Amino acid sequence: MKVKFSIIGCGRIAQRHAEHTISALQAGFHVLCEKPMALTVQDCSKMIDTAEKAGKQLFIVKQNRFNPPVAALKKLIDEGRLGKIYSVQLNCFWHRNEAYYKDSWKGTKDMDGGTLFTQFSHFIDLLYWIVGDIQEVQGYIGNFGHNSIEFEDTGVISTKFYNGANEMEYQDIQDYKIENLPPGNPPNNYGQYQGSMSNHDKVYQNVIEALQGNDHIAANGFEGLKTVEIIDKIYSTVKQL
Repeated sequence: MKVKFSIIGCGRIAQRHAEHTISALQAGFHVLCEKPMALTVQDCSKMIDTAEKAGKQLFIVKQNRFNPPVAALKKLIDEGRLGKIYSVQLNCFWHRNEAYYKDSWKGTKDMDGGTLFTQFSHFIDLLYWIVGDIQEVQGYIGNFGHNSIEFEDTGVISTKFYNGANEMEYQDIQDYKIENLPPGNPPNNYGQYQGSMSNHDKVYQNVIEALQGNDHIAANGFEGLKTVEIIDKIYSTVKQL
């Protein structure tokens, strides 16, 4: 089976993901779009609407869903082995040096969006995928050490989920033990910094299987929209330090 397929990559300006995706869909291509899907909910909706009108599939790259520990946790929760989730805590301490932002669109508010759109959108997606949608947000963000970027480098955010979950510091699973997980891929090494582990081979395999009708889409346009919607809710609510 031959298909027309386009990949909108993270090397492209995040602001233009929507533009390029819509053009490719209208040209008759299925599209795999890197994170962030777009920088506004409105653009995400346009991408989804265009895919539906064109009769094409829109895939969003969420490769961290394929990390073995993440997949194991998702399975536990889906099976109800952890009971009701009352709280969850997520920390991210990633580093990007000055060279990452030098002479680049990266770090600009209009084209890059903010830390939640760039590095942290992976984890926003995992919160939504594993725990659920976010109802309320409180928090603070600020830029304490980077003159080269136009947005925050630090943030602390507290959320209330629609299902009532809010920090998990300890777990004891009755009659069950997570063990023998397959080894995860090492983090991507970009020389002066490291990024998240690459599971893009699994993303591409899912695209093939889904287009052949043998699997569901691992992360569709609606799920990509939900990540952007949650980020927008956070940015519109938190206070700037």
